[in-house]
Amino acid sequence: METIGDAVKSYSDSAITSGDYGHEDDAKEAFLSAFSLTGCFKIFSEVECWYFGGSVFGDKPTGRIDFLLTPQKPLLDAGWKNGIVGVEVKKSGHKAGPLLCQMIDYSKAVYRLPETAGSSLVCLSSVYSFPSFVAGGTVGSVMANHRIGAASIDNHGCGLSVSSSWTFRQHKERGLHFVNLKCGYKNGSR
Repeated sequence: METIGDAVKSYSDSAITSGDYGHEDDAKEAFLSAFSLTGCFKIFSEVECWYFGGSVFGDKPTGRIDFLLTPQKPLLDAGWKNGIVGVEVKKSGHKAGPLLCQMIDYSKAVYRLPETAGSSLVCLSSVYSFPSFVAGGTVGSVMANHRIGAASIDNHGCGLSVSSSWTFRQHKERGLHFVNLKCGYKNGSR
């Protein structure tokens, strides 16, 4: 009989971030380059946060996410209702288990935008990893419930996805596509 600890270890040992980014800085540069070109987001780097829904046993009350993306006019004019999103970046080959836990913490935090954005306090509507990692089944369901997904870059453009649905996609030939999130609205008993 497999224990929960064995199952978690098996998952976290097998699921890793994709790509060929030897260092986190390489991955950050690739993400910034691709997503800046879309003109759809203002991107803020290294934004501090305070956890409001973390574990009562948590070891620290604050954190810092790699990127916050605030929607800009082209996206808002097209009907974007997904608010501000966050992206946490790791190097390729990083274990997905600890990253997933970190993203869940970030989904339950308050962020202060820089002074240039009015020092506004905001919460995120979704959080994405870059590079992506493969997650399906139960883990994929937990991710969708927490509005956690993956950012990706390919030969056709870049995008953000939750539960295999593009929440944002800028395709070189087909242009802009997105869906407003319909997951993550349940609390308590299912």
